[in-house]
Amino acid sequence: MGGGQQLLAHEIVADATASRWALVIHGVFGSSKNWRGFARRLSQSCPQWGFVLVDLPGHGGSRLGTQPNDLKGISQSLSDLTRSVNRPVSGIIGHSLGGKVALYHALQSWERWEQVWVLDSRLGAESMQERAGSPAMKVLGWLRAVAADPIVSRAGFIENLESRGVSRSIAQWLAMNVRASDEGMRLGLDLDLIEKILDSYFGTDLWPELNRVHEAAQAHIVVAGASGIFDASDLRRLEDLAPRGVHQHVFPDAGHWVHVDAAAALNAVFVDALGG
Repeated sequence: MGGGQQLLAHEIVADATASRWALVIHGVFGSSKNWRGFARRLSQSCPQWGFVLVDLPGHGGSRLGTQPNDLKGISQSLSDLTRSVNRPVSGIIGHSLGGKVALYHALQSWERWEQVWVLDSRLGAESMQERAGSPAMKVLGWLRAVAADPIVSRAGFIENLESRGVSRSIAQWLAMNVRASDEGMRLGLDLDLIEKILDSYFGTDLWPELNRVHEAAQAHIVVAGASGIFDASDLRRLEDLAPRGVHQHVFPDAGHWVHVDAAAALNAVFVDALGG
């Protein structure tokens, strides 16, 4: 690990008997905490699997220190983390931004993976116009505006976001990133770094790479039907990839936070695939 780069922050969720391991990677503006409950339930159902919940660069405990700012660099950081935890990692699960990170990382050495899960993540590249209108860039703009003012309290942070048209549920979720420091309340996100990571996310097209899925691996693409991330043509592309071992799981009524909107159904799909 060169250049003074620090290990990505992470936490372990596992039964004492776990012998197989998976990385779990959250979406943009989130943290490993978002997946703690889901991982605990999955660990109870599949105790043979343990989970390493990762904070992406610029997020949570990975906000400070030298961190990578693109998919290639994050992939190297995941390799460093895997060596550090010294566990037999053969699975990777990612949501949204974390989904493309997970797939990109898996594609670097596809033959080593037993389970690869991509949850409601854009697989293709986006035009500059599409990026500008994306929910992630809108949230980034809101956060830059709010973070420009002193943060007195989480409640005040939420009210500030709501005054800008942000729904209360999204504002409350984003407020999980507000934390106390020696200088008072501050936003626990590195917005400049996150913007660079989003540039890499939007600029990377992984659709062609899915043709390289290794026959021994299982690639699972989870589609939240109400989110709009996948359109009809995307679903047809996934169907065409089925003979290559790419499995499609559609939850028609779930929004982008599919692990919340369809928690029980998604858990059941995981248990079936992981061997609960």
